[in-house]
Amino acid sequence: MLQESTERIRQIKAELRRQRDPEVQRRFAEERRQAIAQFEQRYGIRSEQIHQAIDDGRLEETFEVNQWLHLWEIEQHARRKAGTAQ
Repeated sequence: MLQESTERIRQIKAELRRQRDPEVQRRFAEERRQAIAQFEQRYGIRSEQIHQAIDDGRLEETFEVNQWLHLWEIEQHARRKAGTAQ
């Protein structure tokens, strides 16, 4: 499921680069948030705690975890841009 979500997100990201359609951007944001929620549920760690969990040894820095980190950083950037950073 996560691999499918990640591939879908890659596809949408490529489409976003080609066009700045608000509907495409909204879909990407929705799918990004769903993927982040799946990672949080799978690992039992909130995204805000990823770096600390890696530093503490509670979370191994795998390819999948790096995908999660990347999505989380995109989400944080989008929130800052929209003025809703947490």
